[in-house]
Amino acid sequence: MRAKISLILSFIIIISAISYFSVINAATVSSVHDTASSYTTDICESTIVAQETVLFILSNADTEKSTQDDLSITDGNIHYIGPDETPPAGHGWSNQWSIKTEPTCTQQGEEIMLCNGCNDVCIRTLPALGHDLNTVTTPPTCTENGSQVTTCSRCDYFDTKVIPALGHDLSTIVTEPNCITEGSEVTACSRCDYSETRVIPALGHNLSTTVIEPTCTENGLKIATCSLCGFTSSESLPALGHEWTYTVTEPTCTQEGSNTMVCSVCHEQHIESIPATGHHLSTVTIEPTDTQDGSVTTTCAFGDYQTTEILPKSETPVNLAASNQVSALSESLATQLQVLRNYMSSSLSAPSAFHGPNAVDAVFGTLSIGVIVAGGIILYPYFTLFQWVNKKKNAAIKNIFGGKTK
Repeated sequence: MRAKISLILSFIIIISAISYFSVINAATVSSVHDTASSYTTDICESTIVAQETVLFILSNADTEKSTQDDLSITDGNIHYIGPDETPPAGHGWSNQWSIKTEPTCTQQGEEIMLCNGCNDVCIRTLPALGHDLNTVTTPPTCTENGSQVTTCSRCDYFDTKVIPALGHDLSTIVTEPNCITEGSEVTACSRCDYSETRVIPALGHNLSTTVIEPTCTENGLKIATCSLCGFTSSESLPALGHEWTYTVTEPTCTQEGSNTMVCSVCHEQHIESIPATGHHLSTVTIEPTDTQDGSVTTTCAFGDYQTTEILPKSETPVNLAASNQVSALSESLATQLQVLRNYMSSSLSAPSAFHGPNAVDAVFGTLSIGVIVAGGIILYPYFTLFQWVNKKKNAAIKNIFGGKTK
């Protein structure tokens, strides 16, 4: 809109200038790029030097530039000058510039000034304003791109530049694990709150084991030691106990036996005595007769032990060395009864001693006694010696035991 107003204003000024001057002599320029020629006007009587891109001819009332190579100046000259140039000399310039075209940020503008002596016009190029830039920067982060957005306050120009994400500025702190505690590796960014934690598993004990083996009677021990942290643990190993093997030597009637235990592991030995069983005797008696010897045979039921006592056949006692058989016999009888009394005192203290197998007659039936008497030794087989004195024996027994007989 502003450019259009400037164009209209320029047109009015040019028309006014043409109407003011009545005579304009024509001049010819061979080319807009002809800088060697010079021209004069009848009014200004000044020399106009053509300059490159400066001298143009108005070709119509709209003041548009002619683009022809050979131009005829019919209405007046337009002098184009640069921003830092001065209007051509020899004119009576008004020194009042009017905006023809507003400059923009990227396009040059123009301003126009009229000559008071002719209808020439000087158009001066106004430099492009350039952008009035304002930049807004969004800083990048570790993970997000930033941006730099530049805009112009006078136009719709803008420019956006991407600022690459910085990436994390990482540092790592490591806490070493031990045998029983986990470690960690913590990685953190110095610019943001990003962090990452990696668990490092506990190492576990690196154990070596020492074993003290148990014995039959002593506990053993297993000791585990960690080579990394010094941890130790111990475990008691129970005693094994003996592994016995048994050897039995049976006892006999007269010899002790034994129970021998030997451990097959440690060879410890225990011997336990087993008492002799003693004889289990039974007696068989064969009574002697007048012509045949008798016998008393005693045999053990659990062994080969056996004794046999011969009972001589019945006969009159033989006086081995006595001078007086009658007195010797009497003394012998008394001595025999005394021996019986001493031998069976415990059994004969009760009346039952005269009844059953322990009665005096039964005991007498198994005895054969040699008695030392005055005058020598006399052997007395019971039945031979006492048959004839049976009555005397009974009388003697009555006297000894208080009148008790069988």
